[in-house]
Amino acid sequence: DLHSFPTRRSSDLRFIQFTLNDYVNDGLEKNVPSVERRIDTFKRLVDKLGVGRVIWRFDPLFLTDRISEDVLLEKISNIGDQLKGYTEKLVFSFADIATYRMVEKNLRSAGINYREWGENDMMSFASKLVDLNKHWGYTLATCGEKIDLPGIEHNHCVDHDLIIRLAHRDKALMDYLGVTKVPVQRDMFGEVTVPDGAILLDDGTMAIQKKKMPDKGQRQACGCMVSKDIGQYNTCIHQCEYCYANTSKEHAKENWIRHRVFPRNELIAPDIPEKASTITWMRANDILRSCQSSIDEYKEGLELLKLSAEQGCVKAQSNLAHRLYYGIGCDKDEI
Repeated sequence: DLHSFPTRRSSDLRFIQFTLNDYVNDGLEKNVPSVERRIDTFKRLVDKLGVGRVIWRFDPLFLTDRISEDVLLEKISNIGDQLKGYTEKLVFSFADIATYRMVEKNLRSAGINYREWGENDMMSFASKLVDLNKHWGYTLATCGEKIDLPGIEHNHCVDHDLIIRLAHRDKALMDYLGVTKVPVQRDMFGEVTVPDGAILLDDGTMAIQKKKMPDKGQRQACGCMVSKDIGQYNTCIHQCEYCYANTSKEHAKENWIRHRVFPRNELIAPDIPEKASTITWMRANDILRSCQSSIDEYKEGLELLKLSAEQGCVKAQSNLAHRLYYGIGCDKDEI
């Protein structure tokens, strides 16, 4: 809910990696909002946080019997044109299906005829993307790729330089990162000079990081600094066919419902306690009776109602039977 999303303050340390692809019509992203809606969300996040704090990812780059290099570039061009002025960077990686057997199985089950990227394909695509970027001026960067591509950087998704730029007023964090702040230097003509490795800050100083802190738990080509991942597998309901974070779509949906039943729990997908069927019914009832519920929220309420009925809640079973009989908000085929 972006209406309740807080606007950036001067001490704000937030930045967002926003994956914005265009694979909905190709059967790869079946449960994500439309491209137009996601672009609007991206822009509104930038309005809240500021340019440079929302980073565009078109990730992964996917080739199939329907998506050639040129088609993929058209998709990127369409989004890139609309994000101009709202982002400074485009991050991408090449889909490596052979590395993830579960993804390979899911793609075959979905009838997706994918094609792996070869080194020549990567070089050819990168050259075209660099040409396309001439009227955008984005920083182009790959995520977790070993190959060196002319005009394209190796990205640091958990980026120490960006974090230092945004959080240099946080003394405890700067001490942890080994950062020293020094006055800017000027040459004989009065121009600011920034030594290699130094980061120019918005308070007229430069940051010097004495040590780099790579995340040793990541892939060899990863450039991220050490961090703590607070995510959880099998919790995303976007149902993207190329996803490696869900081993089971059904399990992910169950976990999502559990989270919606207990949204304030410290776990994303908490264990369901005793009498959970009644708690689930109460949550469903709140949503279904609210005049302010959106269509998506209403559908969510129905899902919770069905879950509660399956868990044995008599009130939910009665409510569901009533709705089915009178055709209120659901139909027989959905139950």
